[in-house]
Amino acid sequence: MENLFMQMWIMDYQFGFADKDYFKSLVQRGYLSATGYQKIVGEAYVAPQAQPTQPAGTAQTTAANVAQTTDNTQQGGNK
Repeated sequence: MENLFMQMWIMDYQFGFADKDYFKSLVQRGYLSATGYQKIVGEAYVAPQAQPTQPAGTAQTTAANVAQTTDNTQQGGNK
């Protein structure tokens, strides 16, 4: 499919009908290769980095946790 649309996509980009984000989305969905992206926009495709997730089972610091710790410290130790 990429070969069928390549010339049209190049023209779309040159005329401003589509931007880099549009072509990045095509790469992410598998409609366009990274090589095709480079042919169209003139720069290498860089895959987005996933944000790391918090490991399961770890407690998040909340206002309540901080308040409890502060209370315990002011009273001279842990309860």
